[in-house]
Amino acid sequence: MRRRACLGVLLVAGGLQACGHGRGADRPWDMSPGDPGLPGGPEGDLLASRLAVDGPLTLALEQGPPGEPRMDRLGREPLQLRKDREGLLIYQPGDRSARARLSQPSLRELQVRGESQVRLGPWRADSLSLVLSGAGSLEAERLEARQVRVQMMGSGRMVLGALRCERLEVLISGSGSLKLERLQTEMLDVSLRASGDFSASGRALHQRWQLSGSGDVDAEDLSGSAAQLRSFGSGDAALGPLESLEVELFGSGDLVYGGRPQLRQRSLGSGRVRPR
Repeated sequence: MRRRACLGVLLVAGGLQACGHGRGADRPWDMSPGDPGLPGGPEGDLLASRLAVDGPLTLALEQGPPGEPRMDRLGREPLQLRKDREGLLIYQPGDRSARARLSQPSLRELQVRGESQVRLGPWRADSLSLVLSGAGSLEAERLEARQVRVQMMGSGRMVLGALRCERLEVLISGSGSLKLERLQTEMLDVSLRASGDFSASGRALHQRWQLSGSGDVDAEDLSGSAAQLRSFGSGDAALGPLESLEVELFGSGDLVYGGRPQLRQRSLGSGRVRPR
């Protein structure tokens, strides 16, 4: 396998630094099917707490011993890997899509950029941050953690199945969509901006909603004990059965709720609050 000079255009945000910052900090490699391994052994070189995926790449990410990516389909150019002190970047250059598989024992942060598509296998962690930017997608089959943070920017799509955690924080600031299936959490904190959409099913004991923009919330299949909702935009919201509900409406968005909660409401806009 041949080494390549570090490309200045490959900048990694959110903790991954640009090439050339510190001797030996950055290690760029090209990957092709049949490569025997990475310099110095794949286990040490590919172990990272932060992973970023970029370019037209479909990546299957599984929890297990660290290893080099296995290519199922090549792009026009070799897959590039770069490691620094903070994490690992997997980048597919060009416009032809590629498929690969990768195993990691643990992660603190996963970034999916551009048009990348990542499928996350069953995963367990103490704390995990999921960041989706661009027009790509991120799907998780089953996820268990003490704390999960989700951030979405752009027009991408994220689907998290069978998510169990103590605390879940969500920020949607673009036109993307987030779907949570069979959610089980003690605390759900959602901030929905711009035109992004959110849907959820399962149970969130305590819920806090901050809504601005035109994005909609479909959580009628999400039950809970207590919820607080503040809406400043035109997006509509549907909440599931609750015991208590506190609502403040400052825009034109409507709220529909389930069950027979103890209700406290304040409305300064044209939005309406009504039971299902």
